[in-house]
Amino acid sequence: MANIKKMTKEEIAKYLDYSFVLDPADTEEVYRGYIEEVKQYRFGALCLLPYRIPLVVAEIGDFCKEHDIKIGGPVGYPFGQNSTTVKMTEAKDLIKKGATQLDMAMNVAALKEKQYGYYKNELVEFAKIGKENNVMTKAIIQVGHLTDEEIKIATRLVAEAGVDQVKTATGLLTPGRPSYNDMLLMKEVLDEMGTDCKCKMKATTSSLPEVYTFIHMGCESIGTGAGPEIVEKLMEYQKLYFGE
Repeated sequence: MANIKKMTKEEIAKYLDYSFVLDPADTEEVYRGYIEEVKQYRFGALCLLPYRIPLVVAEIGDFCKEHDIKIGGPVGYPFGQNSTTVKMTEAKDLIKKGATQLDMAMNVAALKEKQYGYYKNELVEFAKIGKENNVMTKAIIQVGHLTDEEIKIATRLVAEAGVDQVKTATGLLTPGRPSYNDMLLMKEVLDEMGTDCKCKMKATTSSLPEVYTFIHMGCESIGTGAGPEIVEKLMEYQKLYFGE
């Protein structure tokens, strides 16, 4: 469990999957600004839309390898309703483009209809592609649409399939936002299983203290568009809450 009290800016940056804004209208000029932020803060990963992966690979691909920064691309984004065949084809295409991390949106309807075989098969195929290509895999279960029991079921299926991380939400067009309760439910399942699968939370800019709390609770990574702000506010948070 991370000790926020003693964490440095460089250390907390490694917990962040900097997702920019994921605006489809962002131009190359806008992305070059994001690239400069990645070079400055050296986040754990940067997550971007597929069209821009070649640009990022060309500009900072070697830099990312040198500093262990994942280049993330979305699969089945944002609704997760594509067929498994389409999703796996997309995953392979993103890897060819240079992605070293894949976040796949899961089919919420399939889970709610208790089509657990279909749901898990997709996860198994996804995990297999990741392992064969040395690419990190993360499955987005969309907790805002799920009951507590469904969150636990989805988390278990993700872990059983061998996916590296289970992520709460895309942050787009889903009710509510990931909460402490969601993370506790996910961690309860993962801890009981004794699995290597970890939690990933989607965080907003509205409450930075919750980001630090998620990390302190054992969250492996935070998907956020507020990467620079989270890093820069760390010392202010430490002084406020710990008097340092």
